[in-house]
Amino acid sequence: ALPEMTANAILDLVGSRRRITKPVSRGTKDSVAYDLFLRGRYQTDRRTESGTQRAVSLFRAAIARDSSFAEGWAGLVRTNAQANYRGYRIPDVPRDRLVALMLEASERALDADSTRSYVWVGRAVALREIEPTSRQAQLAALERAIALDSTNADAWYYSGAAWEDSLEPARAVDAYRHALRLDPTHRNVLGFYALHFMWARQYDSALVWANTGKRIDPAHILIRQALGMTELLLGDTARAAEDFRTEMRVSNGPDEGFSGAGLADVAMRQGDKATASSLIGEAIAATDTLRPSVAAPAARSGP
Repeated sequence: ALPEMTANAILDLVGSRRRITKPVSRGTKDSVAYDLFLRGRYQTDRRTESGTQRAVSLFRAAIARDSSFAEGWAGLVRTNAQANYRGYRIPDVPRDRLVALMLEASERALDADSTRSYVWVGRAVALREIEPTSRQAQLAALERAIALDSTNADAWYYSGAAWEDSLEPARAVDAYRHALRLDPTHRNVLGFYALHFMWARQYDSALVWANTGKRIDPAHILIRQALGMTELLLGDTARAAEDFRTEMRVSNGPDEGFSGAGLADVAMRQGDKATASSLIGEAIAATDTLRPSVAAPAARSGP
């Protein structure tokens, strides 16, 4: 809303007709609850175990202040879902309770205000967890989120990821581009956009977008992963090792397995089989092999 307000103020100064600026509703009258919500979103988007744990505490504090704060409940959906599919620990929540709590939070968000775009983003995230083999219901919820607020960059981001999972790369690109037009600093979009080009073997484009993300947030693990894997595929083992080590320094919990696997791959390509064997052993030790997460390390062979 700020750019629109600024433009209107300038129009007033030059004597042009001023547009009516639609006020942006926070969804809660409690400014502290809203601040807790924003901080929770930031921590969620860090995509680390510690960040997710902090986000849970922040969202809980937000809805403790205002139990009718729909976005607060939706934020809790996202953090519980992230903990579930990435294998993160929430200290007071058993892992087998995460999905149930996520669904409960989604229902509370809808009950509080089903007209909020972010609430439908949360619903889409919940639907992905309860029906992991299909993206149809998730995409329908995201379409509703976009219909309610077409400027919601998170809704476009999740749409891009859902289309990517559905093997619809052109639609994924359209959604990612739309999200970046709305928020050029969206770290998750930049990371997944880079991965999209890496999967398409368009490595130059992958590096451009991953390096753009790195300038915005040097400590974002998804962006570092995209950089490290792309550099590895290009044979630049020195830079790949640097990015995997950086990821290892900023990540914790199950994410350590991914960076360890990346460094093992680097060592193998450099002909150091002993180091590679040691690193892949450590990566496996950091991974719950009985219930692997989407970030679990996998052996890679060849360029």
